Amino acid sequence: MAKHKKLAEQTLKQKFQVEQELTKVKLQLDETDKQKSVLDEELQRLKDEVDDAVKQKAQVEEELFKVKVQMEELLKLKIKIEEENQRLIKKDKDNTQKFLAKEADNMKKLAEDAARLSVEAQEAARLRHIAEEDLNQQRALADKMLKEKMQAIQEASKFRAEAEMLQRQKDLAQEQAQNC
Repeated sequence: MAKHKKLAEQTLKQKFQVEQELTKVKLQLDETDKQKSVLDEELQRLKDEVDDAVKQKAQVEEELFKVKVQMEELLKLKIKIEEENQRLIKKDKDNTQKFLAKEADNMKKLAEDAARLSVEAQEAARLRHIAEEDLNQQRALADKMLKEKMQAIQEASKFRAEAEMLQRQKDLAQEQAQNC
């Protein structure tokens, strides 16, 4: 009888220890779940920032494309003006001085337009570079957060497995206690 009582006390003591351990593991699991939620929110925020950076990059590229088209149109216009000027020179030598003055004004305007477009193109390229740097930083941060999230998930899986093992030990201890 004393043997059974001692065995029952040991079983109860083991059950109590297993329950304490199980409570610790459950608390760790809760904390891991909270960390996972925080990481999920941070990952979503980073994804949103990456999306914004991608949109900014697309806008900058679109602006750069518009500037290139404008420069091509100006080049075509310049060629057309030069061809027209040659024709007029051959046709009317008397108006040569007047024509040259007008051509000088046109060329001056074209040069000013080209300079303005060049500045715009440089600004667009600068903005694109900034957007690409931001995008690369956001990607690196998202990768880091993803790695941390995966590590937290692995830890949670480990804790869950430990909790299941402890629950089985508890169940076994209860069965032994009931059988005694």
